[in-house]
Amino acid sequence: MSNKLAKVLLICALVVCIPLFVAGTVLAVYFSMNASTNVAIYVNNVGSQYGDLKNPVIKSSGRVTNNLDDEDAKYDVYTITNSHLKTTNIEFQTDGYNFVGWFNGDYDAYVKALADATAETPVEYFSTENMLSVKTADYQNLTAVFEVKTFTVSYNYDSDPDNDGSGEGTTTVPE
Repeated sequence: MSNKLAKVLLICALVVCIPLFVAGTVLAVYFSMNASTNVAIYVNNVGSQYGDLKNPVIKSSGRVTNNLDDEDAKYDVYTITNSHLKTTNIEFQTDGYNFVGWFNGDYDAYVKALADATAETPVEYFSTENMLSVKTADYQNLTAVFEVKTFTVSYNYDSDPDNDGSGEGTTTVPE
């Protein structure tokens, strides 16, 4: 092979192969990138002994990690990581709580929105379905809002154990 032909082949290889290699690398990186969404949990009636959501079961099509071992954390945050191109399904399963809605923002932003809410401008939830399908690249922080389920117990008795003259009453207790 002549020197001239070798030089032409080398130049052709550089002109064709290097751009293909760069384009392939860029595409591989793009399709393998992950995005994360932080999901905080807010429970109405916080301050009562029933205010914390204990051991929620999180169903997600992405990888779920949490900050539960962080002693300095003000509240529980679950980080859901998935490919930025895929739709991630997030669902909380809990006993004793009603799901209220999904708030687009972190826990502190929700607390502020709740404090600023009025009857005319209530807090807006972008979804009230417990099962949420989102792209993690679209949401950096979400807050899942719950309220403690309650029910009313009525009682009526013939004898008066407290000798206070009452024989009936009602009370509302967590489920």
